[in-house]
Amino acid sequence: MTENTAMKEEIFEFAFQNIQEGVIVLDDTLKVFYINSFAAKLFSNELSVENFVGENLYNFTKNQVLINAIDTVAKEGKDASLVVELSKEMLTTRFDIKKFQQNGDDMILLLLKDVTKEVEASKMRQEFFANMAHKLKTPITSIRGFAELLDAGIAKDETQRRDFSKKIVKETKNLTDIINDVLMISKLDCSDYSCDKTEFSLKPLIYNVENNVLPLAKEKNIKLVINCEDIKVVANQNYLLLAIDNLIFNAIKYNKENGNIKVDVSSMGNYVKIVVEDSGIGISPEAQLRIFERFYRSPEAKLYYPGGAGLGLSIVKHIANGYNGSVSFETEQNKGSKFTMLLSIKKID
Repeated sequence: MTENTAMKEEIFEFAFQNIQEGVIVLDDTLKVFYINSFAAKLFSNELSVENFVGENLYNFTKNQVLINAIDTVAKEGKDASLVVELSKEMLTTRFDIKKFQQNGDDMILLLLKDVTKEVEASKMRQEFFANMAHKLKTPITSIRGFAELLDAGIAKDETQRRDFSKKIVKETKNLTDIINDVLMISKLDCSDYSCDKTEFSLKPLIYNVENNVLPLAKEKNIKLVINCEDIKVVANQNYLLLAIDNLIFNAIKYNKENGNIKVDVSSMGNYVKIVVEDSGIGISPEAQLRIFERFYRSPEAKLYYPGGAGLGLSIVKHIANGYNGSVSFETEQNKGSKFTMLLSIKKID
């Protein structure tokens, strides 16, 4: 072997062992002739390349779909492609399987690609559109129903006609809110949080939120107390307003008549800490695992406040993550909840 050939083999070996796709070559007895590190990890995080070489590949997988596909390619020589869940980590892996000859011997080439994230993203998109269709269906059906009643002349007096019209306006608002929330989620998904930032004082923004929510708070005779330090921040004002607005609106919507809400805004190192505490219905243990999911609304929330798209807390979490922060909560059913949002937005002098 010449020095040049040896160098080429070293380069190819280095490349194959470091690419983010798996490569496996099987001999005519289906024993592993070659495997790179990425492929070995897809089968098991606990085994190295050396554990595979010379062993039958079927010793490392019980996936019958994959085994059948390899057997078919070996016997018939036709290429195959399939997606299977591989290893105990349940990674979704795409296999492209080809038969070839090397020095007169039959060999099988397997190319592997981890498509777990792509499959999960596809499922999320499907769930998103299914949930969105369901959420839109309710107000649209209601609007159509009342409009048809008005058109048919079933409302005999002015009071009934006005009642139907009010319900149409209410459902139209619900529909608009859902569409606006969906558009905001889409915008946040594509947003670069390093852009559109300005320097501003947080206190005026907090009291702007207070003015937005006070009418709803007064309807339920809820006492709202806000304590806000004078903090300079660098952020997108609209996003920050939206996140805080959602937290306080939720505290009002799911609060009891004559309830209390306390909002504390303070600095904590390089972070701004925003705490919203209420005396509301709390969150059930079942719902606690899902409250940040898009479109999720617990049965208790639906009963207490029928409107809403279930996107508010998802938006809050999205914005918190965008500013290298977090949102967490403590809750007790029938006693209330406390949400804490940390955002890395404090202006450093």
